[in-house]
Amino acid sequence: EVSELHDLMRSGCPIEVRGGPENSHGKVNILLQVYISRTRLESFALTMDAAYIADNAPRICRALFELSLKRGWCSMADTFLNMCKSFEHRCWSHEHSLRQFSNILKPDILYKLERKNLSV
Repeated sequence: EVSELHDLMRSGCPIEVRGGPENSHGKVNILLQVYISRTRLESFALTMDAAYIADNAPRICRALFELSLKRGWCSMADTFLNMCKSFEHRCWSHEHSLRQFSNILKPDILYKLERKNLSV
């Protein structure tokens, strides 16, 4: 499991993972990034862990967004809102918004859209 987490960290994690896959925080971080990046998992145990994290992460993120909004922490609320969008659409905030339809659109079309900075 740790070796697969190391591979996933190299291939599916665009953001640095502090602590690595050896501790639980690093494992959750890797699985969250892999979920958003739509990277395929091989291990059944990691698939089950990723499913659990994918079910609960958007709810926790939405609760943190609402809490920061009620307390008036605007920049923190903006950060949590972007994270919520990433979890729900499985698309990073720096990627083109049509990437959420990657099962319909071809990868070369998405690449061209991102390269030319076209908007919807």
